[in-house]
Amino acid sequence: RKGVFSALESVGITPIETKNLFQWAEFLVYALADEIVFTNENQYSYMIGYSDLPISLRTRVEHRSVVEHHPTLPSSFYGVASPSYTIDSEFINCAYFGSFYVNRGLGEVFEALRYLKRRGVLSFKLHIFTNNASEARLEARNQEVSDCVIVNDYVGYYEFLALTNRFDCLLVNDANTKGLKE
Repeated sequence: RKGVFSALESVGITPIETKNLFQWAEFLVYALADEIVFTNENQYSYMIGYSDLPISLRTRVEHRSVVEHHPTLPSSFYGVASPSYTIDSEFINCAYFGSFYVNRGLGEVFEALRYLKRRGVLSFKLHIFTNNASEARLEARNQEVSDCVIVNDYVGYYEFLALTNRFDCLLVNDANTKGLKE
């Protein structure tokens, strides 16, 4: 603790008074990092806009920030593993790799699948790889889309990379912040 306060003092920043670990993590990056990387302009605007940063610290963040998209590994990494997972080419195959939380699920996606089924579009399969496999299966069954959804446990990192190249599309799903954030 003493080292952190000394480091902050050496750059002329007064420590914040909070016991919130997330606030401390952000504050220390803003106060001490040589470079602060944001993955898009919206993230940058949101992160520096929602807190009450002192003007000197805000100026420091603005001068040390860069916006860069997530890096992508060289293509050789995507061929390290050779998973035996099979995909039926008769269908449009979409994959989701990730976890589900109270504010991040696939309810809207399952609703769209139900809509497509009612319209007679049956050529779509959603492959889910998650640590919540039993919950995802139950949700798919409850939403009446289990015939369009294939739920799997998580796969290892290299298997994940290899599998991403096999699907027609990948689904990215973020937390639902409606009513919580702009």
